[in-house]
Amino acid sequence: MIYVGNLAKEVREEDLRKEFGKYGTVKSVSMPKAPRNGDTHYGFVEMLKTSEANEAIRRLDGALFNGAALVVREAELRKASAGFFKRLTQFVAAKRRNVEFSLWDKTERDLIRQHFGTLRATYLVTTQAAKANTPSDEVETTLEELLDSERVSRKNNNLIEQLLIERFDENRLDVELQHRLVEAEKTLTPETYAYFKTAAAESPLSIDKKRALVSRMVADLQWRYQIRTLQRKYGRTIRAKTGVMFVLAVLVFLIPRGFVPFVDEESHWIYTAVKCGWLGAAFSMLMSLNYRLREITRNLDALKVQRRWGFIVSRVIIGIGASMIFLYFIQAGIINGPLFPQLAVPLDSKNFALLVVWSFLAGFSEKLVPNLLTKTEQQAAMKRGAQDVSNQTQRTVKNATQ
Repeated sequence: MIYVGNLAKEVREEDLRKEFGKYGTVKSVSMPKAPRNGDTHYGFVEMLKTSEANEAIRRLDGALFNGAALVVREAELRKASAGFFKRLTQFVAAKRRNVEFSLWDKTERDLIRQHFGTLRATYLVTTQAAKANTPSDEVETTLEELLDSERVSRKNNNLIEQLLIERFDENRLDVELQHRLVEAEKTLTPETYAYFKTAAAESPLSIDKKRALVSRMVADLQWRYQIRTLQRKYGRTIRAKTGVMFVLAVLVFLIPRGFVPFVDEESHWIYTAVKCGWLGAAFSMLMSLNYRLREITRNLDALKVQRRWGFIVSRVIIGIGASMIFLYFIQAGIINGPLFPQLAVPLDSKNFALLVVWSFLAGFSEKLVPNLLTKTEQQAAMKRGAQDVSNQTQRTVKNATQ
């Protein structure tokens, strides 16, 4: 079964049957009623052979049909009677078959389809290479379909923008070239802008070279704008997930010990250290959020990593681990003094407050516990060195008296 999405509202079952019939035998076509308010809808097509279905998916995914770019993929059928593990297996298999078009990240799919649209436009304008400086019939036909379509989308607009370059005369190309150079200076990388500026300054510059230069510059600008959209989306995701983690930390922190059945007087220290370390780590992520987003805003790979739950949860785990290590340092007597809690059963209010503060700081700071470990190791090394010197002195005095 094949899922066909982003269909123009005027498309009917017979239109789909005719289009998919070019790639094999169509067994059945089903479509819901055309939407009353939306501009697009979807349908399902069943082919006689799997090989025919795969070929239709390969050829038609992203292709223009009645002025809209089709979304064609294998349908994910879920039976009500299917067990949980069977559905889970089907879901994992579908994810593995088509990772880059993940259902969980529509914006990233749009980014890939945007690139595909640019490639399609480049193909169309270079086919039948500009006889007598006029666009090919295929370019004109595609433009008419896109401009007559009632569906307005960023992908279609970008494709129209690319195809229209083929229609420009030399004067319009000169204006467009200068305008795009100003836009490129603010949007593209310095290296890319320098390349376009140098190429545009060449003299003489033929009309074909101007057309190619404007087309390449428009494609790069469209790609950069789509990247910015994806960066903003990832930034919002990071903010939302960090906020959720902080709210969860606050809720756990507010849960009294009496509501947790497995926490007794002795494990009360551990429970306090865990929830305070969690709160400290979450608060640290929230406080550094704006700084981190400014630092990585142009690094798409870093944004993709930090938006994942795994990254956020790992920071919480580090905070909890740091607070636990700090607790055992106190319990072992490695660090002590009036500013540190004196652990006893029961724990009085002052020492409990000190435990909360230091556990929070251990989770908040990523350097507190590592610095403490380094300092402890240095002190141990100094003690071993002093002990070795003392032993050597004693042996020297003993040998001298004999």
